[in-house]
Amino acid sequence: MRNVYVVCEGQAEANFVTRVLYPQFCSKLNFIAPIILTNRDHKHGTMHKGGMVSYAKAENIILTSLKQSMKQGNGIVTTLFDFYALAKDVPGISSIYNIPNPYQKTAAIENAMKSAVPAKLQRFYYPHIQLHEFEALIFCNISLLGKKYFTNSTAPLEECLNAQPNPELINNGVNTAPSKRIFACIPNYDKVNVGVQILEETDFSILRSKCRHFDDWISFLQTL
Repeated sequence: MRNVYVVCEGQAEANFVTRVLYPQFCSKLNFIAPIILTNRDHKHGTMHKGGMVSYAKAENIILTSLKQSMKQGNGIVTTLFDFYALAKDVPGISSIYNIPNPYQKTAAIENAMKSAVPAKLQRFYYPHIQLHEFEALIFCNISLLGKKYFTNSTAPLEECLNAQPNPELINNGVNTAPSKRIFACIPNYDKVNVGVQILEETDFSILRSKCRHFDDWISFLQTL
């Protein structure tokens, strides 16, 4: 049975891996373990979990995980990074600006990330970039979000879905990315706990049917 390591940006994504993804695969995979990026505050000498300040720091974690996977022989390393606000030093990012299709942009970055690691490690690596960010999955069940935060109006979010039914194609802008839209309606939105709980309570097939790039990632995991 395979071991899968998911290098991810923060605690919400890690909770999603353990509470939503793992139950989908526990019968066929040994484990799916999240690895959260760690950032150091040099000024105060403290460590903070979550967030990709630069890909160079993430790369160290990815390479360490890949080497461990190669030693195990049956390990796989994947990622759960947002396309929105992706670090400027991510492999391939400088080549995507003339690509109009978001799915093609994402594929170009994922392919570049895979090619950037040593050839002997590439067969253990399947990078995944979520369009446009983790909160696209929350847009698959806006009605449940509204029930969790019943004192807030989610009408603008529903209007957004009427205009763009594909959650993965919701705008990538500073004020219009999925998380920005949610926080505009629900300032106290708790991504780490309530957000993941919504996804736990959402039929997994809905997430897959509404988010095709996410579905491609899950389809790969099913082949392991």
